[in-house]
Amino acid sequence: MHSGGWWRYIAYDESKGKAKIDRTLLRRVFAYARPHLFSVGVVLLSIVAVSLLELIPPLLYRDLIDNVLPDKNFRRLNLVALGMLAIPLLTGLINVVQRYFSARAGEGIIYDLRQEMYDHLQRIFILLHQHQGGRKSSPASTTTWSARKNAITGTIPNILTNTVTLVSTLAVMITIE
Repeated sequence: MHSGGWWRYIAYDESKGKAKIDRTLLRRVFAYARPHLFSVGVVLLSIVAVSLLELIPPLLYRDLIDNVLPDKNFRRLNLVALGMLAIPLLTGLINVVQRYFSARAGEGIIYDLRQEMYDHLQRIFILLHQHQGGRKSSPASTTTWSARKNAITGTIPNILTNTVTLVSTLAVMITIE
């Protein structure tokens, strides 16, 4: 389909097989995240907070149907209504914080990778220039960096959010029943 150009940087080559994920590779990956641990930690905490906050509305609905309406408790009705308004606002605020720190960590990791690649290419260029008369190499594709950045700032937090939401929802369902 797309055999040339920048597609070759993002296309999966089935003939090469799957990449092996071992401890050495994981150590290298986590070494890039280490300088950005605060941002990564804020993202993880915000994922847990949003997942837990999203469990509250069903409990408020249950309280509304089981207690507030039968007892005609208008004071409690006001509290439930305030909770129903506050939860989406608080969730939205936490999501803004999550996106900020996710972008900060992702951009920082991409910057570190680019800087390391640039330094490496400079060393290679100097060695090639000294030994082979200075052949030039082609520049790296920015599309590859975009794909990696999207994986760091988008896909991974979404997977974590869905996992935490699933586990916490199951926990609430089990405790209710």
